[in-house]
Amino acid sequence: MATLTDDFIKVVPHANEFARAEGAGSIAIGSESAAFASDGRAIAIGDKAVANGDHSIAIGWMATSVTSTHTGTPASDAVTIGFHAGAYAPSAVALGSGSQASTPFTVSVGGDASIYGAFRRRIVYVADGTDVSDVATVGQLRRAKAELEEQLSALREDYSKLAILLQETAR
Repeated sequence: MATLTDDFIKVVPHANEFARAEGAGSIAIGSESAAFASDGRAIAIGDKAVANGDHSIAIGWMATSVTSTHTGTPASDAVTIGFHAGAYAPSAVALGSGSQASTPFTVSVGGDASIYGAFRRRIVYVADGTDVSDVATVGQLRRAKAELEEQLSALREDYSKLAILLQETAR
């Protein structure tokens, strides 16, 4: 078993299975890790980590950025970080242990029942959205709800006044 070490880097393999990398600029570090890309630049770091798609990245034990078995679409530009996390579509991002991203251009911080059972994570300390494509925070939604309730209350008051005025006019 080979060990690579210097003052700043130390790699100790877990097993006798070798890392494999194919494609210009591809990097695989870890026992049974694999980085494959036809155009190149796939990165797999961690035991059994697999990055299979141009410019894809998989970091963590059993992390995978790979072609979807359902669609056959390569996971190019996909990023996976965490134990047994997976990104299975182009430009998908899976963050955290067990997270699964299977739709293109999505970010996942949770997973379905296939790994640990369905679970969700919260994203905290997020600034209020300001653009039409930004996510709204709970604080923004609560303020919008309060403003809407205030406007509805004013409309109810106006409606009541109008109803009384119509009744008086009808007499």
